Amino acid sequence: MEERNVVSFRNSLKGIKISPNGIFILIMIFGLSIWITDTFLDFFVFQKENELSLALFGNNLESNLIRIFAVITLTVLALGLRMIFTRKEEMQAMILKRSDELSTLAHTLSHDVRGHLHVILTCCDVLRLDYREQIVDDIEEHVHNIETLLSRSVTLADAGKLIEVTDEIEFEDIIDEASIVVPDEIRVISKDLPKVHCDATKLTQAIQNIILNAIIHGDASEIVIEKAINDEGRIEILIQNDGVPIDESIRDRVFERGFTTSEKNTGFGLSIASRIIQAHGWILSLKSINPTIFAILIS
Repeated sequence: MEERNVVSFRNSLKGIKISPNGIFILIMIFGLSIWITDTFLDFFVFQKENELSLALFGNNLESNLIRIFAVITLTVLALGLRMIFTRKEEMQAMILKRSDELSTLAHTLSHDVRGHLHVILTCCDVLRLDYREQIVDDIEEHVHNIETLLSRSVTLADAGKLIEVTDEIEFEDIIDEASIVVPDEIRVISKDLPKVHCDATKLTQAIQNIILNAIIHGDASEIVIEKAINDEGRIEILIQNDGVPIDESIRDRVFERGFTTSEKNTGFGLSIASRIIQAHGWILSLKSINPTIFAILIS
C-alpha cells in the first residue's frame, strides 16, 4: 500500500514545469522563511531579557534584510543569465535550421537545373550533325559555365552550415592538403603553425580558395603562411603573398558573394572561404593590401 502511494506521488509530479518566475518566487519564499524563522527564534526562544531581545531583534532584522537583498540580487542575476543562455540556444537553433534549409534548397535547385542542362547537351550532339561546330561549342561552353556556377552555389550554401563535429588537426597538414592544386613553380611556405579544432575538409577548401585567389588574381609566386599573436593575445593565421596588391577601392568588397574583377570567374572563392571560417566561429579579414595579407582570427 505504502509503495503504491509513493508511485502515485511520483506519477503526480510528472509533467510539472516551473517557469523562471516560479523559481524566483520559490527562492523569495525560501529566503523570507529563513529570515522569519531565524528572527522568531532569536526573539522568543534564545533571548531571555526583553531589552536585550529587542536590541538583538533590530540587529538581526538588519542583517537578514541584507541576506534577503543578496538572495534577490543573485536570483535576478541567475534569471538574467538563464535568459541569455536560452536566447543564445534559440538563435543557434534558428541559424542551424536556416542553414540546413538553404543547403537543401541549393541542392534541390542544382539537381533540377542540371537535369535540364543534360537535355540541352544531348540536343547539342544532335545539332552538331547539321549546324556549324562553333555554334554548338558556344552553347556547350555556356552550359558548362552554368554547371560551374551551380556547383559553386551549392558549395557556398554548405559552407555556411555550422561546424558541429571537429577534430584536432595540425594546421600544417591543412596547408599540405590545400597545396596539392598549386603549380610546382609557386612556393608555399608555412611557419610555426598551431593545432586547431576544425572540419579538416572544409578548412582545406577555405585555405585552398585563398591560395588560388592569390595565384589567379594576384599572379603571386610565393605564399607565406604563419602564426602570429595579435594585440589581444589571440592567435592569428596570416596568409601573405607577393602578388599584385589589391586595389584600395575594392578592399571592402573582396568577400562579397559573386564579386570579381574577372569575367571568367564566379567571384565565389573568397566568399566561400569567409563563410567556412565563420562557420568555425573564427574571422577572416583582409589585414593588408600591400603586401596582401589575409588573417584568420582563431577564437
